[in-house]
Amino acid sequence: MKKDKLTRKDLSFFIIPFLILTLGVGTLTYYTAKERVQDVYSMMEKSSLNIASSYTAALLNYQDAYKIAVNLLEDKILVASRAVLLIDDNDSTTESLKKLASDLQVDQINLYNKDGEIIASNIEDYVGWTTYEGHPAYYFKNSALESFMEESRSDTVSGEYYKFGYVRKDDSTFVQIGVLDENLNQFTQQFELQNLIEDILAKQEVDHALFISNDYKILASSISDTRGNEIKDETVRSYIDERKLVVQHGVYEGEEIIHVSAPVFSENEYLGTLLFIWPGNLVDEEIRSIIMEGFIEFLILMCVGGAILYYAYRKDKSNIKIAYYDELTGLPNGTYLEEYLEELVVTPSKGRRAVLLLNCTNFKTLNMTFGYKYGDRILQQISEKMKTVLREEKMFFRFNADRFVIVVEDFKSRNELLSLANKLLAVFRQPVDGGSKDEYLDVQVAVLELTGMHISSDKVLKDVSLALSHLKHYDNRQIILYSDTMQDDILRKEAIEETLRQVISGIDTTSFTLHFQPLWNVKLHETMGFEALARLHVEGIGAVSPMEFIDLAEKNLLIYDLGMIILAKACDFVNLLKEEGYDDQLIAINISLIQLLREDFTKDVHRMLLKKGVSGKNLEFEITESILMDNFELINEKLSEVKRLGVSVALDDFGTGFSSFARLRSLHIDTVKVDRYFINRITESAEEEIITADVISMAHKIKLTVIAEGVELQEQKEYLEKHHCDVLQGYYISRPLTEEDAIRFLLENSSEKVI
Repeated sequence: MKKDKLTRKDLSFFIIPFLILTLGVGTLTYYTAKERVQDVYSMMEKSSLNIASSYTAALLNYQDAYKIAVNLLEDKILVASRAVLLIDDNDSTTESLKKLASDLQVDQINLYNKDGEIIASNIEDYVGWTTYEGHPAYYFKNSALESFMEESRSDTVSGEYYKFGYVRKDDSTFVQIGVLDENLNQFTQQFELQNLIEDILAKQEVDHALFISNDYKILASSISDTRGNEIKDETVRSYIDERKLVVQHGVYEGEEIIHVSAPVFSENEYLGTLLFIWPGNLVDEEIRSIIMEGFIEFLILMCVGGAILYYAYRKDKSNIKIAYYDELTGLPNGTYLEEYLEELVVTPSKGRRAVLLLNCTNFKTLNMTFGYKYGDRILQQISEKMKTVLREEKMFFRFNADRFVIVVEDFKSRNELLSLANKLLAVFRQPVDGGSKDEYLDVQVAVLELTGMHISSDKVLKDVSLALSHLKHYDNRQIILYSDTMQDDILRKEAIEETLRQVISGIDTTSFTLHFQPLWNVKLHETMGFEALARLHVEGIGAVSPMEFIDLAEKNLLIYDLGMIILAKACDFVNLLKEEGYDDQLIAINISLIQLLREDFTKDVHRMLLKKGVSGKNLEFEITESILMDNFELINEKLSEVKRLGVSVALDDFGTGFSSFARLRSLHIDTVKVDRYFINRITESAEEEIITADVISMAHKIKLTVIAEGVELQEQKEYLEKHHCDVLQGYYISRPLTEEDAIRFLLENSSEKVI
């Protein structure tokens, strides 16, 4: 996995725009080149058509002149042939034939016997040559023709181009007269077909130009050794046969060319084809020009875009550092951690992976004591200390204010994780420099091994935080491993919380009830009231102890609403007792600090009393001694407001807290409930060691009623009665009872019956 967002950004920030820019410029260059090449081809086509059109008239003159010239030449050859026939065979010597050729203005005179062998010629080297099958002379020899005229062709012996004619004697011998093709050209030069081709070459940007007849013969060409040749290439022949403009790539003398075939017409009559050979580098030059222009544009764009990208990169990198890195320590922050874990849990891995959560438990105290800047210096030192233990392959995050997370990949065993946790703890056994003094940090480490159940970063962080929270259940323990039972505990708490919420909302009217434990008046030997004790039944769990669900209600800010439900149910029970004839029974209710400090608490209590039609004299609110540790004056004022409603106040768990009797005098309470610790001492210690009687006596001296809670034995009852305790409460008197059982208890235990 890529572990550094800034490094990842360094690569992606430039590579991706570069690729996009390269692709864009390349695509633009490609289509520009394609369009320019097409323009070149169009230019060639238009130029070829314009040339063909402009030279059509001249070509027509040439055609006519050429036909006339050829006809005249053929007549000349026939006349010369017949003149030779008149010569006596005995006079047919080389010298005589040379003189005759000069007189007749012909270039060759060959006399053949009936077997096709040259027996006399004005060119001595030809004597003895014999025609062969396929040769025009062979064709004439075997034909019944009196005379025959060939098209211009190369001579079999010399290779020069000639116009040949034949005339037969009566004895089957025959005469061959030849005129050089260049003489024919000289004869027709006044019509300038070749000059036309050369003119085209001079005035246009073509390399070569050729004029080809409809029988594939090259009549004129800028390539001198091709004049008179017949086109053999089937592809070129097909262009000529199609008689339409064709542009085609080819190779000539090892070099790439572009040839354009332009048919020439005059009033729909096909005259021939002009074949133009254009230099192949025309297109190459265009492409090179476009590529060079594209490259220059690319460089300009890269320079401008690079400058913009660099500025944006610096800005983006700064934003990334703000978004994903802790400004104080430079470590990856919680946002980065969540994204990293999201990627981690979905990425398959053969190795084992884990998360360690490190918590500085006394860091908040340092902040509150010495200030936040002091705490910042401590945090910076913490991060540096941890880096000395962690290797580069372990990702290290600052999760929040005083918590750090280490992600471990590819570890071998759980012992390796515990060893790492111990190394981290060892670092913090040395003090950190706080500036004015050295500070020791209390550190806890929770270890979570990732499993298939961890499908999101939220699940991972929730479970490791859950493990850390369980350390509070253990004394002197700093490392804890996550287990599935912790999740069960969470599910249990969630079920309890959900039930409480349904009770508060009125959806659930059966799960939450009150039980009532009798308060026994020692002097009157009768029940003076009951303490209301909350009971909760959760589906799938069963009965939940008050300590558990009251604690949850306080942590989840549900205790105030739950307390009002308890008050309402207690008022309903008061009214039920009145219906049974018990008007003076007192119902004691436990009140939490959260309820008491609520600004509108006394107003809500007053509204409830009015709504239920209950007098405050029938209620007593119990508070624990521990809530007096802070804000004594404020709490005492709140108690005063409660007492003005007619509600009495009792101090629970008396004797184990900090309260002095001096403060008790000023505290707005009516009753103290002696903690069960003093009650248990009655049977566990010698009488001279028991101070319970002293506690009762001192409470009486400041005119407070004394209730002894947790009375379970006869011996305890007797001792308390002996020392004038006012009220007894405990299993010896009665267990907590339902409403029906509480009323039955009242009926069964009159003042005459001794418990």
